[in-house]
Amino acid sequence: MFNTLNEYRVAAERHYQNSGYTFDKDNLSKIVAVMNHAFAQYSRVFAFRVDLRFPDNLFTRMLSEGSSRYHGAVLKAFFAELEKLFVLDQLSQATNGKRVRKTAIRYVWAREQTAEAVVPHYHLMFFLNGDAYCSLGRFKSENMNLANKLRVAWHRAVFEADVSIDFCRRRGLVELSEKGQHEVFSGDPVAIKKVLLHAAYLAKKESKRRGEGYQCFGGSNL
Repeated sequence: MFNTLNEYRVAAERHYQNSGYTFDKDNLSKIVAVMNHAFAQYSRVFAFRVDLRFPDNLFTRMLSEGSSRYHGAVLKAFFAELEKLFVLDQLSQATNGKRVRKTAIRYVWAREQTAEAVVPHYHLMFFLNGDAYCSLGRFKSENMNLANKLRVAWHRAVFEADVSIDFCRRRGLVELSEKGQHEVFSGDPVAIKKVLLHAAYLAKKESKRRGEGYQCFGGSNL
């Protein structure tokens, strides 16, 4: 853990120095707060990053141009759909006589849009109960693992007609990385710093269109 917010900012700038990123201290503070809330409830946390993209079609473009609230509404719907899939896991565990392992959905998100992009995209970092989920699972699996839960939840949120696992995986709107997964224990400061530096990418000032009537960064309040 970093001793001060300024130490965190300096470490993030050093970590991403090849890209020349600068970082918003309020955003970094939110990342630390969300992670601390997770560790206050769970001794083991599963942290991972996911990138969410909108389908590039006429429907999305029309909604993007018509309302600045559309993308935020889709993100809210995504979390609601993900929560439903987590509840189904819990029901399955209870039905099969297994211990029910719940998790609060804690996260930070960043909305980015380059100068040439028609629609924005989202970067997210999740902090879940490590006893409930400790891996995204195999990315090519046909089972409803965590990776596929994320894919299906996003496709439902953006009103894709086909929300089958196979289609969602091939569509590529949800980007995941094997290296973007961290199983972290509360007493491991080295691992915690690694997660914070990974999450700091969301707090970079570049690629965020500020002052256009919508929020560029946020997170859970749990």
